Amino acid sequence: MDINAVGDYTTHLIRCAISNSKPEPLPQGVTAKDVFIFAKRHLITSCIAYIAQDFCDDDEVISLFQRDLKTALENEIRYSACSRKILSEFEINAVDAMPFKGADIRGYYPDNMLRTSLDEDILIACDKKNEAERIMADLGFTKTDEGKKDTVFVKDGLIYELHKHALEGKNPAYEYYGNILYNCPLQAGYSHIHKMPFEDVYVFSAVHFYKHFTGGGAGLRFLIDLYFLNGQLQDEPSREKIKTKLEALNLQKFNSVMSDLADRLFSCKSSFCPSSDEKALLKYIYMHGCFGSESGFISFFIKRKSAKHQKFKYFYYLWYTTFYQERRYKNYPILKKHPRAIYFCYIHTVFKKGIINRKLSKEDYKRYLKYESFCDKVYLICGITAN
Repeated sequence: MDINAVGDYTTHLIRCAISNSKPEPLPQGVTAKDVFIFAKRHLITSCIAYIAQDFCDDDEVISLFQRDLKTALENEIRYSACSRKILSEFEINAVDAMPFKGADIRGYYPDNMLRTSLDEDILIACDKKNEAERIMADLGFTKTDEGKKDTVFVKDGLIYELHKHALEGKNPAYEYYGNILYNCPLQAGYSHIHKMPFEDVYVFSAVHFYKHFTGGGAGLRFLIDLYFLNGQLQDEPSREKIKTKLEALNLQKFNSVMSDLADRLFSCKSSFCPSSDEKALLKYIYMHGCFGSESGFISFFIKRKSAKHQKFKYFYYLWYTTFYQERRYKNYPILKKHPRAIYFCYIHTVFKKGIINRKLSKEDYKRYLKYESFCDKVYLICGITAN
């Protein structure tokens, strides 16, 4: 698959879906299945499904798009009803909470089906965490995972993440969003359910985009979000508020570069002829999928760890490429009985890569350095001087 050719054609399809226009035929070397796989990685299949029959003559692929759209429609109805019930229970039990991320952004799309989510995010007051979890359990949800920032609940395929904090502690914008729940006004008719104002939705979306962009990669869906959010910027006071907040978070250039790219990609004002910088940005976005790729995550960890210890960079490369094979190791039955044996697997793989297959590992490392150099070039285009 030529990722650039498939990505360029997919952005053309998104533009057609937004403008309700007929797409051009598939370019040579790009198949409808390629487009579906690419769109699936970027979580935008439902956005393209409406025009699938206009560019695709493969019944199997059309059915895949239609299946995803049907699932998205069903989930939209189910999530809507379930969220109302959850928020109603939070209100009755005086749990301060606020839906955010995708739940907010969808409201600024002309059609909810252009923007679907795999889960729903709700920010809750830290001191009400136990009460919120009890309510989720009473509603039939099962806790499946708990981290420092959020707790995941699942019921009949619906996934809810209850966040104690809007961002991770290491995020530069953490302090700004530390009290965002109580800084946001209440929803009409509620005493404990809050709603994020448009300006904060916009800025938080930029923060979230930046987080994934620098932490492993971010996909086309973030650009589509930005395009529709920019479409809501009608008055100068709102623009100035957003600009001031972005400048305080050192995100003004990043947001400006991405806003210009989104507008040129999706506005249909003129034919899109990307500059060399825009081609680099798009390649980076295309190759990493919606929330990042394995290569992107590995690069993020290596750069972060080796920032002050460059002479150990090759060791970090060996370690993190080994660490990300953990899920492969877990397929071995013996590790299910003896999970601690995975540390032996780590040591064995590092030894194998670093000594037995040292020549091959060095060649792979050189390819990694080229990839890292490309990422650094992209970061500079966006005004990102340190990762």
